[in-house]
Amino acid sequence: MRSLLLGTRNPGKVIEIKSILSDTGWSFSSLEQFPSVAEAEENFVTFAENAIAKAQFYAAATGLCALADDSGLEVAALGGAPGVFSARYAGPNASDADRRLLLLSELAKTGATDRHARFVAVVAIAIPTAPYSTSPKASAKAQSRSHRAAPAASATTHSSSPTATIKPSPNFPTR
Repeated sequence: MRSLLLGTRNPGKVIEIKSILSDTGWSFSSLEQFPSVAEAEENFVTFAENAIAKAQFYAAATGLCALADDSGLEVAALGGAPGVFSARYAGPNASDADRRLLLLSELAKTGATDRHARFVAVVAIAIPTAPYSTSPKASAKAQSRSHRAAPAASATTHSSSPTATIKPSPNFPTR
């Protein structure tokens, strides 16, 4: 059976990905089985670059094919923010509620009535035997121009459609 490392320590994400890929014939492991593997850096400016960099890093660190993702919210009134910084938007230890409060506060400051947003998710798979690229930007550009996989990794982008409108909701806890 082929093995695929899920480049996350998030148990909810592991369950979701395993469910989506359950009929592929692959076995799955996560970073929980590799406690000595550090977190991959996410210091690029696009979701594709971050996803590819993470997949390449985890494939090189474990010797397994690795799947990694990057995702976030892009809000039109905020010029696409928080974008690739969605998880770190309100600081390193912020909760989802903290991020929502900051987002609503930033939106209020704009005075914009158009609150359309979209959730973007990019998934990349890297093969450990492929040459490790220190420039995921090159791989991301190659992938965006062609449906063929880039040499070191392949990335697929999904933007949810239609866009959503952000507004306060009594269903979301604020703390």
